[in-house]
Amino acid sequence: MAKHKNTIVNPAEVLESHHDDLKKYTTWGIVGVVIAVIAGVSVGLYQRTMTKTTNALASDLYEYNQKVLKEFESDKIDIEKFYSQTMAVIEELGDSEVFFPYSKSVYQKLNEKNEYGKITELFKKLRSKTTSSNVAHYTFSQYLAVSLENQKNYDEAISILKESLSSPFKLEEKVYLDLGRLYYLTGDQQKAKENFHHVIDKFPNSQMAKYAKAYLAKYGLEMPEEKPAQSTEEK
Repeated sequence: MAKHKNTIVNPAEVLESHHDDLKKYTTWGIVGVVIAVIAGVSVGLYQRTMTKTTNALASDLYEYNQKVLKEFESDKIDIEKFYSQTMAVIEELGDSEVFFPYSKSVYQKLNEKNEYGKITELFKKLRSKTTSSNVAHYTFSQYLAVSLENQKNYDEAISILKESLSSPFKLEEKVYLDLGRLYYLTGDQQKAKENFHHVIDKFPNSQMAKYAKAYLAKYGLEMPEEKPAQSTEEK
């Protein structure tokens, strides 16, 4: 059976639509530090309560946001400089959870330029520097899986997604939908059907269930349900 290049739903767009919602689960103590510094709020309290290490980290992230990310977003620095400076910041982090507020912008800008290899390396590093039990790790994993898919590295993308199912913050219906698509792209139609049906059976009223049914029809795995014909008495 011929493989389809076009998909019905862009997995990156679906993930990005949930990114802001996921922020509420992030450790507010850490994110609050970053937000306070960026916004210039409660500087006095921050200086009295934070350690020198955390203070320096917040300062580095503030400088990264102002001098690297914003300049890249306005095309004032090139892709290689942005990548090297971003990787340098990530390397210095003890826990990459504090980078969570910037991850969407980094992903979007690199994705716009089709820099999938750089996305993969950055998000692998981010993922390796945080624990699997927090929302940042889950989100980094999802961006990484999308990038791997764009590189046609379907098996590794599947592995990343399967690992993410153990996260307490998982968007289960989306993960299984993506697994269905990816298994189809590897040629495993049976596993594709199983994952699509997991979405349909467990989340029957969700938007993802509608997508799953559409994929089953699009890929020729199942025909769409037909409405029963009217009887002659009803006509």
